[in-house]
Amino acid sequence: MLAVLSLLLFLGAILFPAFSVARQNGQRLSCASNLRQLGLAFKQYREDFDGGMPITAYVVGADYSFPNGNHPTHTSQRRALWMHEIYRYIKSTQIYNCPNGDGIYSGGYFWTGGEPSYGFNFYLSGKFDIKYPAKTALMADCNYYSMSPDPKQIVGAINPDNNNPPVPRHLETLNMAFVDGHVKPVKLDDWRSDFTRSETASATDPVWAKYDPRLQ
Repeated sequence: MLAVLSLLLFLGAILFPAFSVARQNGQRLSCASNLRQLGLAFKQYREDFDGGMPITAYVVGADYSFPNGNHPTHTSQRRALWMHEIYRYIKSTQIYNCPNGDGIYSGGYFWTGGEPSYGFNFYLSGKFDIKYPAKTALMADCNYYSMSPDPKQIVGAINPDNNNPPVPRHLETLNMAFVDGHVKPVKLDDWRSDFTRSETASATDPVWAKYDPRLQ
């Protein structure tokens, strides 16, 4: 009996890590599928708006309808965000939620119960001309709805944003969608900069050029 128990424990020690990796790979693939569908929604949006990207956020009235049909309940919610604007092309809130994210988006103003799953590249907001769509980040795993590569807030920065770089959620990688529609896992180090935008007025930092079309 002890020999059998020892064998089971031995097999468990070998197999359980493999099962965990397989589960995490499945979650990464599910997340990548979400981003592909979101990328397609962005493509359809651009086709309807002469090639322009959605604006990350803009002010709306009290009668604005969120995807679930609700209206702003207070003035802080009187903003149309990118996920509201592309919803018409997907008609599903499930793909806004990464399997490894902790927040849930169910069609209201924002994610609830935790952080958002995906962030839209802040520097693409309202943009038309993107020189290298296959190299330019569209959106990725992120803990805020607006994504950028800089790690900290600097007073007086050029085009200051929310300073929320991507977040690796999948086996030390993060899923990233690009403007041309393809999605792939990437390493955070390749998509996060130690420089703020105010410190890099030109494409001296190659990471920034992968976010901001003006630097390409």
